[in-house]
Amino acid sequence: MKKGFIIIFINLLLFAIAADTFSAEKANEPLEKGKKYYEDSEFIKAIEELRKAVDLLERTSKERSRNNDLIDAHIHLGLAYVGVNETEKAKFQFKEALRLDPEKKLNEDFYAPKVIKLFNKAKDEVKQEIKEGKIKVAAKEPETEKPAPTPSQPAVQTTSTSQPTFIKSWGKKGDKPGELKSPQRIAVGPDNLIYVADTSNHRIQVFDSEGNLIKGWGKKGDKDNEMEKPHGIAVGSDGAVYVSDNENKRILKFDRNGNLLAKFGNKNTLSSDMMGIAVDSRGNVYVADKDKNSIIVFNQKGEVIKTIGKKGKERGDFKDPSDIAIDVSGNIYVIDWGNKRIQKLDSNGNSLLAFAKEKELDEPTGLGLAKNGNVYLADKELKRIVVYDSTGRLIGGWGRERKKKQDERERFDEPSDVAVDSAGNAYILDVNEHRILKFRVN
Repeated sequence: MKKGFIIIFINLLLFAIAADTFSAEKANEPLEKGKKYYEDSEFIKAIEELRKAVDLLERTSKERSRNNDLIDAHIHLGLAYVGVNETEKAKFQFKEALRLDPEKKLNEDFYAPKVIKLFNKAKDEVKQEIKEGKIKVAAKEPETEKPAPTPSQPAVQTTSTSQPTFIKSWGKKGDKPGELKSPQRIAVGPDNLIYVADTSNHRIQVFDSEGNLIKGWGKKGDKDNEMEKPHGIAVGSDGAVYVSDNENKRILKFDRNGNLLAKFGNKNTLSSDMMGIAVDSRGNVYVADKDKNSIIVFNQKGEVIKTIGKKGKERGDFKDPSDIAIDVSGNIYVIDWGNKRIQKLDSNGNSLLAFAKEKELDEPTGLGLAKNGNVYLADKELKRIVVYDSTGRLIGGWGRERKKKQDERERFDEPSDVAVDSAGNAYILDVNEHRILKFRVN
């Protein structure tokens, strides 16, 4: 009788172990599905699958051991809840993960500041629970720990850690050739030369990709070949250089050697708050005018052919537009600064898309487009570059504040603009440090 009981007990134990193993294996499918849905921004579907994964995995973790798949599922479920603005549910899932591993981290270079802030708040609460003896730290499994999740298609893929590679920086405050003074905008020409609106020196400077000064032109004034506080700069496919001469309320067109070809616009059509300019394949010039809350479009003759947008919050409206860029298909991207969003318009000015969720951006000032369609934004307040794909999905970013007493050449103080060349190099203007930083991003 006793022997029969032992046999039954062993069989039940083996069945339970097998059931737990089956639950863990069965969880793989909803876990991977949920992660994929999250990466595709299908947050409702992600939540549904990840809940299944959590339920199945918790059956194998009755003693709350540090099950890495369960931690991964909780974190992704939290991220999916952030995607639908369910912050309390998101924090709960983060805490569930952190109760299993209080030292878990999210990569600050990939997630929006609001996600990092929420995750760190959850971590602080869990650490307080541990300190008060409310929970014990879970035992760590012997297997190698998995890193916290990061987007599957980060914007920068230069290294195994998907981080941009800092190459070099150049420039310092001054008015000598090659020196800069509060530069506001940067552009890459078809020749891959780097064109800079050297704003407080009232001139344009041109560098090669290694930072060597090639040429420069302009001085303060309102006559031909003079300018005052040039802010925006764009280079056409033919090499023509367009500059917003802000204080003179006009646009200047130069050839690639700095010879003046045309000037157009006046105080009736433009303000002194021209924040950015772009040129399309037909040579039409688009000006983001902050004061007018509109995009003013000129043809090659210097005639205003249309005005896009008005002050407002609706799609197609703007509030303090701060920069503009045009892709190879003629789509127009505008930093709608006052509405804390980016708008994508078709070539006729019809709104196609508005993106950037709350706290992903704070003070975006400069906009650059890559060949693969990715959208790069320089955020002065967050002191980082934020990257979206052409559908408006946040896919990456990098940068932290530059500490004055540290020699951290790759850090930013106040990035004001970004441009990407055809070779996959990003050039960032650091306005307060009066310099340019070069990164390899793909």
